[in-house]
Amino acid sequence: MNKPDPHQRESLRRKRASRIAAVQALYTYAIREKPPLPAKLLEQITAQWQDSVQAQDSEWPMTDKPENALLEAVLLGTLSHLETIDTHIQLRIKENWKAERMDPVMRAVLRCAVYELAYFPERKTHMLLDEYVTIASGFFDGQELGYIHSALQQLAGDLRASDAPSAAEDA
Repeated sequence: MNKPDPHQRESLRRKRASRIAAVQALYTYAIREKPPLPAKLLEQITAQWQDSVQAQDSEWPMTDKPENALLEAVLLGTLSHLETIDTHIQLRIKENWKAERMDPVMRAVLRCAVYELAYFPERKTHMLLDEYVTIASGFFDGQELGYIHSALQQLAGDLRASDAPSAAEDA
């Protein structure tokens, strides 16, 4: 049996940390009355990670350093395509329910996932779905987590018809 390469595991943890940081930054962006500029938001989330490591803050879910290039790509890309991303999300949420009423963390998870699904076709759909459901499980459980999983599968189907996981694959 082959053991996973420790460098590969570290790389995967850093990528997850980047995605979590992007979700947290988008949450901050959503709840502030006057959101910071994207570059300032990136700077703040990086500083927050560094401060939490030094303070051994248990509120920060990852101890791995985010991969700066991925964090920047997901955060800034999501913000620059927010209107298009929100249109995709609105088409998939329950009828008579506005995205603005959605929990801001849930909305941040969906926004980041939709950005990667739409603008990074080389990234495997099942990997992105697994990654964002895992990230969401750090914030939600039960019904909310099921909703996120279902919404992501539907959004992946909309954005990547030929690569989306089918119901048979989930069984």
